[in-house]
This record gives sequence, structure tokens and C-alpha cells, in this order.
Amino acid sequence: MDSPQLLCKVVLIGDSGVGKTSILNKRIYEKFSFHTTHTQMGQMNTLKLKINDKEITLKLWDTAGQEKYRTITLQFYRETKGAFLVFDMTVQQTFDNIKFWAKQLRNHGGDDVKKVILANKCDLTDKLVVKEEEILELAKQINATYFIVSAYTNENIIECFDYMALELMKNCCNQPDKGLQSKQLSANTESVLDQKQKNKSSSGCC
Repeated sequence: MDSPQLLCKVVLIGDSGVGKTSILNKRIYEKFSFHTTHTQMGQMNTLKLKINDKEITLKLWDTAGQEKYRTITLQFYRETKGAFLVFDMTVQQTFDNIKFWAKQLRNHGGDDVKKVILANKCDLTDKLVVKEEEILELAKQINATYFIVSAYTNENIIECFDYMALELMKNCCNQPDKGLQSKQLSANTESVLDQKQKNKSSSGCC
């Protein structure tokens, strides 16, 4: 008998313009564009991975960071198992606002959500204003892990998604930590409007 499909919901949250969509596009489609549009409401991407010979599907919700959509964004926190909190290393305010996003996540998603901070745009070395020491301190404060990433150069993009998948497998199904061996199996994208037409029918332990 086949084992139940392991399906976990993960949200990407953070201010508008920090690169959430670019990070997803780089990971799923290996593409980068300087001309991405702001996400409105939300978009769901699926990423199917094989981690240590076990398959897991991540339902990745790319959420809108603009203030006018923040009330709508709250609905995406329900039943979330993991969250990427994204900021732009060249804009101090986006880093400062991570505490706001972490509080929103805690209030509407609970304390058990696995949190990973993504410090994006590290390739812009002459414009960086946030130091790694600050990121480390914030990660300790909100009980998160962090990765310094670049959607442009692909630095740590694969690694952060593999880490999230492994942690969710360990948390949800008591998987032993055997190191990390991963393989992407498939991916696709749907808008939030498409999702509203579907009933939940997934199984698994996440």
C-alpha cells in the first residue's frame, strides 16, 4: 500500500518588493526577471520534492505585501506549517518589519509554524544596509532560522527550500535527521481565485 502523500502548506510573507515572487520563480522555474509585478491577494505554487527517498509536496503561497491587502493575507496563515519571512537587505525598513510579519504569523497561524528568514538581494554588495549580526539576533528573538539569499544569482535558494522541506518532514512525521538528499519532482502554479473553486481533499500528516 502506498504511504499517504505528505502535503505541507508554506507561506512567503514580507513587505512588497522584497523579492518573494522572484525567489519562488527562481526555485521552481529557474527563472529571474527584473520586471515582476506586485502580487495581488495571493498565488499558490506547488513544489514536489524527494527528500531522503521520501516525497513531500509544498503548497507555497506567495502573499501580497502591500498594506491594502494585509487583511486578506491573514487568511493564508490558517493551517500553515512553515513560513518564509522575506526582506530586502538593501532596505532597512523591510528588515525592521519582519517583527510585524512574525507577530501576524503567530497571532493567526500559531506558535508551531516553522519560520525561516530569507535575507534577499545579497548580490547587491555595494547597497547592503543590514548586517548578518542583526539577522542572527532577530532570528533568535523570533525563534527562526535564516538564510542569506539572492534570487538573481540563485545563492542559497535551493538550500532554503530543501531545509524547509526536511524540517517539516521531521516535525510532521518524526523523520530522523539523516542529512539532506533532495530532488525536485514537479512544480506548478495556481492563482488564489483558482483555489477558491476547489475542495480540500489532501491526505498526509502535515
